[in-house]
Amino acid sequence: MTLILRSTNGAIAANPTGFRPPVTRGLVGWWFHGGDAARTRKNLWVPDGSMDATVVGSPTYSAHSARFKGFTNFLQTPFVDTANITLIQVASSPATMDGIDKPFFIGNFVSSSQGGANIFALSGTPSAAVIAGGADFGAAIRNGTVTVPDLTVPRILVNTVTEGVGPTMRDETAGLSGTFETTADREVGGGGAIRIGSGYNAGYTGDVDAYCSVIYDVDLTTLERAAMAAYLRGYYGRRSITV
Repeated sequence: MTLILRSTNGAIAANPTGFRPPVTRGLVGWWFHGGDAARTRKNLWVPDGSMDATVVGSPTYSAHSARFKGFTNFLQTPFVDTANITLIQVASSPATMDGIDKPFFIGNFVSSSQGGANIFALSGTPSAAVIAGGADFGAAIRNGTVTVPDLTVPRILVNTVTEGVGPTMRDETAGLSGTFETTADREVGGGGAIRIGSGYNAGYTGDVDAYCSVIYDVDLTTLERAAMAAYLRGYYGRRSITV
């Protein structure tokens, strides 16, 4: 017996990557990057194409990742940050971290007074990079930070922002976390919609090798984050990529 699956939705047929998200609560965007521009920009959670990202510049593509460059080559999503939000990215960076050669992984940061919600490299070196999970509280950027041991290999980076608590940055690969505690009100919107591989500040122009990017408009729980990390480890492990 032969089973034929036929899709009348061209957006789905052109992007046959199948997946079942382990956490759907608050999910608004999920991208597996790599292959080509069409696959890299495709928001798999909204298959009709209405919430896909837009490619800006000329990213380059490997089988399972896309290389972005801050302010030059990146994805523009249609989503702005919300009061509670979780940003997840599987990524690495070849950036030297010298001067403005720092990677901006995901977010909509403009300046200290237009902070949005973000994941970016704050300082350090590739072997001891200080990664910030930032968010705008009280019209000022507040950063939870972790120092990751090797930014040149793929890592599961997570920023969970909670109203009345603050942003918590996590490196799920190394089991590290750091919170900036604040009860100030959230200021949402940043300078525009969230970007992947770039922010809105020209001080971050480092390269980002992004494998997967996910946006939730809620702050995921401990169990939900653990489920996401386990899923991503399994997905990339089957492709001989350790995260």
